[in-house]
Amino acid sequence: MHCNNLSHLLSVFVVWHLVGSLSAIAIEPSHETNTAHSRLPAYEELNAKDKNKDVGANIPFITYEAEDSKNRITGKVRRLTSLPGRADRSPELEASGHAYVSLESTGDYLQIPVSAAANAMVIRHSIPDAPRGGGTNATLSLYINDQHSQDITFSSRYNWLYIDPARNGQSNSPASGKPHVFWDEKRLILKQPLSAGDMIRLQKDSRNDAAYYRVDLVDLEMAPPPLAPPKTGTYISVEQCGANGQDNKDDTAAIQKCIVKAKSEGKSVWIPPGNYLQ
Repeated sequence: MHCNNLSHLLSVFVVWHLVGSLSAIAIEPSHETNTAHSRLPAYEELNAKDKNKDVGANIPFITYEAEDSKNRITGKVRRLTSLPGRADRSPELEASGHAYVSLESTGDYLQIPVSAAANAMVIRHSIPDAPRGGGTNATLSLYINDQHSQDITFSSRYNWLYIDPARNGQSNSPASGKPHVFWDEKRLILKQPLSAGDMIRLQKDSRNDAAYYRVDLVDLEMAPPPLAPPKTGTYISVEQCGANGQDNKDDTAAIQKCIVKAKSEGKSVWIPPGNYLQ
């Protein structure tokens, strides 16, 4: 959710899970006035040398790097193998472990062993842009324990920016220059919950027609059920302002309208479960 002009208006308290739909969000009104190497180490090497890997925030999800040696991979592993120049741009440079898996041919797959129960998934992915920009949509098959579970729809609408000096590098047109911002995240509730020891497989089947599917990482989480609404009379639902979490229309204006209205009335903003596009 991109809220560029809200930080000075509101203190935002968000319950945001790694799922395809929002469980719920409550937004409360603010009461404030105002030396070079020829080879970079692989992800596994960096992780093994990290003495502080158990230090930091407690997070409800587990991240599985696509290129991890524990995984079974028939696609191609692409890695950053040398230090980049200042003007270099590449998917591996922007990938979390400076490496990713690319599924390019029918039958290519990435298989990951699951270490904990989960019902929600995030996939950091990249599929091709449209020839003139604007993104494309394509499905990829998800298998659980060798059985097809569901097809996952990816979109490249929200990534693939191009370096146009006149637009501060933020052009959506491939004709503008070199690409960057290669990655986006797909969030979904799984149709079939996972248990520790299960195997998930992302596979390019014949019906999955994108030229390639690049996978940086997969996050798995046991997401809790949706929250209950706040006390009656203390909030305004975005549905009252025209937002609809059950369609594929842009909800930006409706949500912004609801935030402004709630602030003027000293109330919270309630976003019910659903898929909201901004």
